[in-house]
Amino acid sequence: MISVFPEAEFASQMGRSLKEFNYSYTLAKVLKELVVEGPIVLEETGETVFLFLMPLVQENAYLGEIVVALDKDFVMEQLELERLQEQGYDYELWRVEPQQGSKEVIAGAGATTDFSQGAKISFYLPTQWTLSIQPSEGWISRGQATVFWAFCVFFDCLLLGLCYCVWRNLGLRSRLRKVKLTDHFTGLYTQLGFSRALDGWMSKKGQPIVLFYLVFEGYNRVAQMVGREEEDAFLQDVKGRMQEFVKSPYIAGRIGEGNFVLAVREDMDEGQMADFARGLALELLWKVRLEGERLFLNVRYEFATCTPDSGTAQQQVKRLVDGYYSRLRRESPARALTEKCRQLIEGQSSVDFDEYTDLEMMELSKTFNQYRKKVEQLAYYDMMFHVG
Repeated sequence: MISVFPEAEFASQMGRSLKEFNYSYTLAKVLKELVVEGPIVLEETGETVFLFLMPLVQENAYLGEIVVALDKDFVMEQLELERLQEQGYDYELWRVEPQQGSKEVIAGAGATTDFSQGAKISFYLPTQWTLSIQPSEGWISRGQATVFWAFCVFFDCLLLGLCYCVWRNLGLRSRLRKVKLTDHFTGLYTQLGFSRALDGWMSKKGQPIVLFYLVFEGYNRVAQMVGREEEDAFLQDVKGRMQEFVKSPYIAGRIGEGNFVLAVREDMDEGQMADFARGLALELLWKVRLEGERLFLNVRYEFATCTPDSGTAQQQVKRLVDGYYSRLRRESPARALTEKCRQLIEGQSSVDFDEYTDLEMMELSKTFNQYRKKVEQLAYYDMMFHVG
């Protein structure tokens, strides 16, 4: 030091240990490489400078250090950090103070700026120095933020609209499924709903299942004559009547205008099934008044046992319906009237013509009864003397 600096100014430094100097002198001696220290205030002049300390090493032997002090403003000017601010960036140059480990800000624009989201680059001199940079208006400008939030609001509205449409679609699909499976007028199953419910029953073990097919004779004609309001009242009453009559577990469906099918979980023999069908037919009897006359719309029926090994529910219902119409052809009213007429021809006097739910057949039956009475009167009663 004495050989380099004037003795008049630095004679006071003679004899001092290196330990008494700044920490950076010791750091340079230990690391044996360039160390930058600052900014520090010189005791003699009071100037704020950066120290550049370069140790002199020969054959791995420490000989001393060359120290250059550069004015702080000059150093900061060379770093050209102000150009960052001119271009719209805030910056902060800081280091970790080597002795205390605290953050020491060297230079910065915007003392209150939060640089937690800023871009950072670190370098070592040999202590760690860090330069943090971020746009003055933030990474997203106000205009960009406005556009971004407007897009977010638009996207949220679009998403809510989509969710609403999906919700409506699911609701409509659920209602459509319900319409397909449930009859609107009676609240009973449709043919599809009944088949699915019966398939579910047959897949589970339990009591035997008995199928009943119920048909209101002349339903379509009577329904058109009495009007929609009276027909709806009757249909809405069907489910309640079934619930009152059937005490065992059951499922019921409306598979036609006046056609119903019923599945009952109960062990029945042939006689019990017939009694059950007659009782239910009486319970469902539809009483109407047409043209001043009271008419009972009777229920005809067919029944059969239902077994899982006899096919699907739809197949078993079809066999039940086919059986009903096959028997109906054999027991047609026209055939019955023909047979009764033959019995009269053969001389049987106890023949009585029944009433039928079919209006035309009922009129024909009444006419036959009137004609028979007229013939009997002509045969057994003297019109002149009014005696037998």
